[in-house]
This record gives sequence, structure tokens and C-alpha cells, in this order.
Amino acid sequence: MTGGRWAACALVVPPEARIDIGLLDRLGGFACLGRGGFGSEVAATVYAAGDDLLVEAAIPELAIKALLFRADRAERVAAFREAIAARFAVCTEQILRDMLYQTLPRSPWTLVAMAMALGGGPAERQTRDLLRACRNHDDAEVRAAALYADTVAEELRHLPVIRLEADPHKPARVLGADQPTLDGRDRITVRSPTMEHAMPGCVTWLRLVPGSGCADDVALWAEDAHWGLELIHDDADSAWSQYIYCDPVSRSALHILRHPALEHAYVAVHGANSEPTVGALRTALDAEVLTGPPAGWGRTAD
Repeated sequence: MTGGRWAACALVVPPEARIDIGLLDRLGGFACLGRGGFGSEVAATVYAAGDDLLVEAAIPELAIKALLFRADRAERVAAFREAIAARFAVCTEQILRDMLYQTLPRSPWTLVAMAMALGGGPAERQTRDLLRACRNHDDAEVRAAALYADTVAEELRHLPVIRLEADPHKPARVLGADQPTLDGRDRITVRSPTMEHAMPGCVTWLRLVPGSGCADDVALWAEDAHWGLELIHDDADSAWSQYIYCDPVSRSALHILRHPALEHAYVAVHGANSEPTVGALRTALDAEVLTGPPAGWGRTAD
């Protein structure tokens, strides 16, 4: 799909804003498709839930980031706006334009953020007038910023090109079950042994110590280490939350687990590089290594 406004909503967020487990939970059912870009200037990380798309668009050199969202239903778009505004300070095209009226020429590169807020769609008349004036501004930096904003706006008119993280129908190597599971699933998940799921042979369990780390901190650690996210939703047990990250070569996995029967969030690590992964998590998050599954583990099968 190219041309037109493919994004139903675009919000500029602080450069340090991160898409984490909590946000994915609130938005519902999103998994990372892959990373790439809109062209030569704007990088993109793309998440999908059915036909809905969530794109983290960024220009790291300018510390500019926007979240773009596409959904067919207006209520989904409204829910996205609410969730993002509840988490981050957000700016829209109008907000950024009003800022520029007050700050030009001191902050000309805000023009680029304003272009990101268009989300690939047409600019409002006042925005077009402002950009036209900036292209002919006396200040050379303002002119350069306006021309770069034009480039960014044009890139965003097209869907991003990405490198897929993995075939969504084929589990990563470390998650592939050796034998079919009793419930017909083809991938390893870490569940109570009384459940009809495949279990990895050797799992190291870690408890996240209150005040020292949380599930989102583990997710940020995994993303910083370039681990890929595979999102698992158990339709038969809506209370169960399991997020699986695989290392870049799919030889190790970590599972972030939450369930009402468990007092805390837990992490399970397995695969060829379990030992250094456990060591890194202990150092980064002060996580406690357990001798076996957490207390209450059997109750998760009830």
C-alpha cells in the first residue's frame, strides 16, 4: 500500500519513549513484525495485531520519535490515542506548529517533528503556509530544516519496508518442540507441568525482587541486547501472560511470566546461552535465582 494517509493517528513522543510490555498489554495483541525504515531517513519498528499496525518511527540523529497507528475501527484509534497520552507526553501537528510560531528560528528542527506528526497524510493549510515561509527564510538553518521536513513527510507517505523478525507461523529454533504437544501446539512454552504444553528440558528461574526490577525492565534489557519478541497469548487462559524473547541466533530464550496465582513476575531462561543470560539479568536487575519453579506454580493450571 503506497500513497495517501495510511496511518490513522500519528503522535510525536519523547525520544526516550519505549514500547514495552505494559503498553502492548493495553493496546492488545501486538507482536513485533520486524525492523527497517521508511526510506533513507526514518527508521521503523513495526508491530501488528491482525490488520492493525503500530509503527515506532524515529530519526535518532535528531532525537525525534513518533508512534503511528493504523486500524479500521475508530474505537481502536481512540483507544490508541488514550493509551499513548496516558503513558507519554505527546505532540500533534497543531501543537508543534503553535510551538514553532513562538520559537523560530531558535528551534528550526522542530519542523521535522511536525512533519512526523503528519503520519504520511496531508498537512493542514497553516502547516503548509509555515513550511513555505521557512523554505524562504533568511536563516540558512531554518531553510535546511524545512527541506529536510519535506523529505521526511514524503517518506512517511509509504508503509515502511522491514526485515521480518521471523516467520510468524514457524517458531524460533529454540522454541521448536521436538514432539507435537498434546494440545497441538508446535512451540515450547513454559507452563505448569500439569498443563498440556511442551516444556524445555532445563530451565533457570528468576524472581524479580520488588523495588529492583519489573517485567518491563526485563523487556528493556532484552530489546537493548537485540533479542526478538515473540508474543504468546493463551486464548484458553486469559489470566495467563507470557512474553518470550529469543536471542539473535535463536539459541536461547527468556520467558516473562505473570499469573494471578503468582505473587511476583518471574523469568524463565533456557537454551544454549542460559548461563551468561542469567548472569546478565542478575547484574542488571538484581534478580533472585531460584532452585526450581516459583511457589504457587501448580495453581496456575487450575
